[in-house]
Amino acid sequence: MYSFTETKEYWKNQSLQHPENSRLYQLVAPLCGELGENFNELRNYQMAIKHDRMNVQARNDYALALFRQNRYEEAEKEFKICLEIDINNALVHQNIAALYAKKGEFPAAEKHCRKAIEIDPNNAVTHRNLSKILDEGGNTWESLNHNETALSLEKGDELVSKRNQYMTRRIMAKQLVSTGRNHDNSAHLMYDCYRELTGNSYELSTTRKTQEILSKLSSNP
Repeated sequence: MYSFTETKEYWKNQSLQHPENSRLYQLVAPLCGELGENFNELRNYQMAIKHDRMNVQARNDYALALFRQNRYEEAEKEFKICLEIDINNALVHQNIAALYAKKGEFPAAEKHCRKAIEIDPNNAVTHRNLSKILDEGGNTWESLNHNETALSLEKGDELVSKRNQYMTRRIMAKQLVSTGRNHDNSAHLMYDCYRELTGNSYELSTTRKTQEILSKLSSNP
């Protein structure tokens, strides 16, 4: 088993021997990222793009690296170039949606999530991301539907399943309390959410306690 450093050095040497091979730079770049070499990661992606300007995968990965380094405007520019090359790339739509959501631009995030789902309706990650975006915008029930879809697509993964079940209960609990109805039932739902969120356990019996948990949930998305 080779280490990240050994693997990086191997592909780096290969790229030196074949300096116009875009794919080799693309292989070196994420290894640099794993080793915390942010500058070298970006530089290798740039070299990959230089030698193949139509390489959507390299541009997408470059944009993600910029995104991780909080260079949002540069990342957005690269994602947009990707879509100019391939407007039907579901992964790029998914990633630029995540960028817009991070920036608080939820209508744009929703638009790209919906496009990604139109292209690839079986992508559980996109359904889950859209669920979160819709929940943020107050569209609770459609949010719940997309979360249920993500859950069904990922039902083989126990940890993912638990996360989706938690989010489903959280959405339902917030909806029940926001309408001012059925506080007793919502208290139990919210208790389940809060216990999973914090690991705490105590009895719920009053509306005041329900509201206390709602406050904690809203501050811990």
